[in-house]
Amino acid sequence: MFFCDVERKRIKKEHPTWSLGKVSKELGKRWRNAGSSTVKRYENKAKAQ
Repeated sequence: MFFCDVERKRIKKEHPTWSLGKVSKELGKRWRNAGSSTVKRYENKAKAQ
C-alpha cells in the first residue's frame, strides 16, 4: 500500500494522461522489478502500522 501511494503519485506526475488501468499496470511492473531492499523497506512500513 505504501509503495503504491508513493509510486502512483510519481507515475501520474510522469504520465498525467494515463488511465487508471495503465497506471495500475505500471505499478505492478514497478513492484515486480523492485529490488529486495525496496520491498523489505515497504514491508517493514506496513508491519509498523
